[in-house]
Amino acid sequence: AHAHAHAHAHAPRSSKWMHRLASMARRLEEALFRSARSLEEYEDMATLKQRLQMLGTAWGMRARKPDALYGQQLSRAEQLARWYEEDAKQRQQQQQQQQQQQQQ
Repeated sequence: AHAHAHAHAHAPRSSKWMHRLASMARRLEEALFRSARSLEEYEDMATLKQRLQMLGTAWGMRARKPDALYGQQLSRAEQLARWYEEDAKQRQQQQQQQQQQQQQ
């Protein structure tokens, strides 16, 4: 009974902490998305730790110099549209190269 009462006493604090954690995760995800140069870079799990460390450094610098970093950022929709456009161009070029190779 004591453990049960103890768990309930910390539930509001835990709930607030979980909300803050979820909010931080969303901000990190958004920053990773916006800073990636391509969809492949954004999805690359091999570089995730390095990219998160770079974000931490950049956020620390930004806290000291609010407008010194980042310049103009694209919205999430604009970023996705740009990546899909680039991906479509690359696929089209690959298809053209394959067709040329087949014709030879």
